[in-house]
Amino acid sequence: MKNPKLKEQQRRASLKYYNKNKEALRAKRNIDDGFYSVYYIPEHHYVGMTNDMKKRTNNHKYNYKRDVSNIRVLKTFDCPYKAHLYESQWHVMGANGSHLRYNNLKNK
Repeated sequence: MKNPKLKEQQRRASLKYYNKNKEALRAKRNIDDGFYSVYYIPEHHYVGMTNDMKKRTNNHKYNYKRDVSNIRVLKTFDCPYKAHLYESQWHVMGANGSHLRYNNLKNK
């Protein structure tokens, strides 16, 4: 039988890790919870937005041949418009990436 104190320490450590990394863990597990993730690919200084992280990561990896091993979720939103505004702030600061739906607005 396991030591109850050790089991409790492991539970607390696991909970602490989850709370610290829950946005990234949620994105990696591809939970369809209606949230939109704004993510960053450091090797390409690329910021993007998606509601299907697994599909989008595979798209970057196989279609664009990008290294996605260090992809990070910057923030999650329950509204696509808020996520797009946050993503756009990163693009204004110089990050690569764009949202095709809104490209025509840049020229006006």
